[in-house]
Amino acid sequence: MTKTKMSGKWASESISIENILLDSQNPRINCGQDSTQTELRNLLLHTEKILDLAKNIVKTNGNMAGERIIIILEKGARIVVEGNRRVCACQLLTNPKLIPVSYHGKFPAIWEELKARLSSLDADIAPSRGEAEPIITRRHTDPGIERWSPSAQHRRILKFLNSGKSIDD
Repeated sequence: MTKTKMSGKWASESISIENILLDSQNPRINCGQDSTQTELRNLLLHTEKILDLAKNIVKTNGNMAGERIIIILEKGARIVVEGNRRVCACQLLTNPKLIPVSYHGKFPAIWEELKARLSSLDADIAPSRGEAEPIITRRHTDPGIERWSPSAQHRRILKFLNSGKSIDD
């Protein structure tokens, strides 16, 4: 089921991963424009730590809060322009038939509830590749989220301790 909500020129949608295509223009991989989805998945798998990401997705029970993918609509297709690694990992986890033979037995098996959770991803839909580019570039080249100061870290730990959690929690 697809739910679309407009926000200015951009939209938000929950999309089945079966309906999302990996991007042949992804700067992480060197491939031709006519590369198949299988070729794109294999390139990502062999060069971009997809297995590690898949294991982490399973470890966190599929919680990817704050990690929305960005897609564009191009020639009637939904193409992921931000989040190719996550989409690839989810495709492989939810459809083990897509896993190359050399990786059989290496991907974690997932339970039905997690499979259902990973079968669709929340996405922001950019009006065009060009309008998505500044966001993607900033995300992959800027230093990232400002780290907490030591005093802010201490306040956070104190808050957890005061709520009854342990240091291990």
